[in-house]
Amino acid sequence: HLVSTSDGWFDAWLPEGTIQSSTLAAADGPKATFKEGDGSARTIVWAPRNLELEVNSSSGGWVMVNQFYYPTWQGKLQGMQGRLEVRPAMPEGLLEVRVPAGLQQVRLQIPTSWEERFGQWLSVAFLSVCLLTAFRKEHENVSLQNA
Repeated sequence: HLVSTSDGWFDAWLPEGTIQSSTLAAADGPKATFKEGDGSARTIVWAPRNLELEVNSSSGGWVMVNQFYYPTWQGKLQGMQGRLEVRPAMPEGLLEVRVPAGLQQVRLQIPTSWEERFGQWLSVAFLSVCLLTAFRKEHENVSLQNA
């Protein structure tokens, strides 16, 4: 393993009550599995901040996703209004979502905050200023060489 319990990275967003050895053990398991209830869970999309699962269960229940829990994760059923309950799976500290019975497509996301969007726009603005400055400088150099 590239990660150990002594490297300190677990402490960043660790939900209270997490047992680090349980987290490492769960990381070796499937990407999604029913923790409470019965059924199957299959990964459709696995991207940063965006997960999609297909779950099938006769009774519904809690599905543990092999992804660290963070408080802004949101869950919803594809094509439905309203949110699914999301919480940390304990003692692993991983993401857990409550799904209803039946064949469902579940989307889990961390939405982009206004602070992130502001930072992105600020980056684009400063990149534009840098490119404009470089273009003007190059244009001045060409003008001086032709003079």
